[in-house]
Amino acid sequence: MVLTGSPHASGTLRLKVASLLLKHALDLESGVSLDDAPVRVLVYEARIDGGEVWIGSEA
Repeated sequence: MVLTGSPHASGTLRLKVASLLLKHALDLESGVSLDDAPVRVLVYEARIDGGEVWIGSEA
């Protein structure tokens, strides 16, 4: 996996992760493949609180 960013038309940075094995680049915010729109993965909000990583839940 490779984490990269690319400029979006709005001027913001669009973060993506690229799977070299599966040959897909996925938008980190939406989980949608940038190469094949029907391909997507689930995404969850994450945060760090007191040195702990919380994914998809509340402290």
